[in-house]
Amino acid sequence: MRALIWVSLSLAATLGVSAQAATVKKLKAPKRIVILDEGTKTGFLKKKKVCFYDATKKKVACGRVRAAKGKISSILIKKEADFAKITLGMEAQIENIDNKDVKITIDENAPAPVEEGYTAPWYIGLYGAFPIRDSVTYQNLVYETPLGMPADSMWSQDSAVKAVGVGAELGFGIKSFTLAIGARSRTYSPKRVSADYANPDGDFYFEEYVETIGTGKALGYWLDFYYLRWDWGVASLNLGNGIDMDNSSVTFTMDHLKDGSDDSQRYYDVKSTLKAMSLRTSLLLDFKFGPVGFKMGSIIYIPLSQQQSITVEQKDPFTTMYLKDKTAEEDVKDKLGHKSQVGVDLLLMGYFAY
Repeated sequence: MRALIWVSLSLAATLGVSAQAATVKKLKAPKRIVILDEGTKTGFLKKKKVCFYDATKKKVACGRVRAAKGKISSILIKKEADFAKITLGMEAQIENIDNKDVKITIDENAPAPVEEGYTAPWYIGLYGAFPIRDSVTYQNLVYETPLGMPADSMWSQDSAVKAVGVGAELGFGIKSFTLAIGARSRTYSPKRVSADYANPDGDFYFEEYVETIGTGKALGYWLDFYYLRWDWGVASLNLGNGIDMDNSSVTFTMDHLKDGSDDSQRYYDVKSTLKAMSLRTSLLLDFKFGPVGFKMGSIIYIPLSQQQSITVEQKDPFTTMYLKDKTAEEDVKDKLGHKSQVGVDLLLMGYFAY
């Protein structure tokens, strides 16, 4: 079923008046005037074009409103032949011309328009992660010569290492949500540290020394779910949570050397591995330009569990002689500080959406 709605954009419509059909009440033949039973209250305004229809709804003649009051109007018909076709009781309607009246056709059976919501895309991206605070860390160590006295530890901590990560991520749009899986590789920036080792002749001139270095690397993977999105057109802010798994390893060595000699002897050989699981919270700005996009933001790591395994092989005579109340393995593990902690990464990613 189709309904016809006549909308007048004239002053009468502005005042809330709607146009409707009128009926011929009187004919004035000498002046070709037709009197209608409707006026300005129903949209029959001066200069409006009005057409007349017979019983079969066929248009027979048209004219202009010459004068109108609230409930009466007069129509001037220019041609005598047209005036002769109009009879008492005939229906009259305002003609929709000159953009003053608009005829709107509505299909009542047509489905209501539905606004399309946001649909998250699938994408593949490459990124770099730059820690503000490392989620997995360890210490650069300095050997402390005991100088003939028992020692609580053979080591002191010089500084924490810093990591840089690169990785890839796959995102899968699920309606307005995104499920993302990814993998990364981290490398650490250790430094080589030298320390005096012995003073056999007691002159405080140390001909012997040791060099320590701990090199580390890590592989990780994660699963994120983005569930909140604030859209600003070309940019959006996205919030998600997920689980992060990280496997890191540190190889720590100490070599004994002498001035004037190229010979060296390995005194410590340490291998530490750490498996850590953390809760991830990602807050990322997403800039999308067609199929290409760029993300930047922060990722917060909160440790949920961690398990460390460490092996220590040592041939240092001072450790054997002077370390008290703990083993060499316990001493290195305590000072190396290979652990998972609350961390924050700054992430920069470029991606291609499809």
